[in-house]
Amino acid sequence: SGPDDPDFQPDAPPQFSALRTPDWLFVVYRTGERELYDLNADPNEMDNIASTADTKLVANLYSQLQAMRTCAGESCRTADAIVLPDVAS
Repeated sequence: SGPDDPDFQPDAPPQFSALRTPDWLFVVYRTGERELYDLNADPNEMDNIASTADTKLVANLYSQLQAMRTCAGESCRTADAIVLPDVAS
C-alpha cells in the first residue's frame, strides 16, 4: 500500500512474517531483518538473539516460516510438524 491507499500509515511498523512456537518467536521483516527470541529465557522478548543463535535453528525456523506462509489445507499440518533442532540458548 502507498500514499494513495486510504489505509496508508506512513509511521506504521514494517511488514513482517512471524512464527511462534512454545520455545521461540522468529520474525522476518520485509527488509530481511530478523528477530529471534528464546521465550523460555526471555519471555518479554527483550533480547534479539538472531545474530548469535545456532545457525541450524535459524535455518529451520526460516524453513518452517516459509512453509507455513505458502501452505494450504493438509500441507499446513506438514509445515507445522517440521522438527526444530534441540539447542541450548
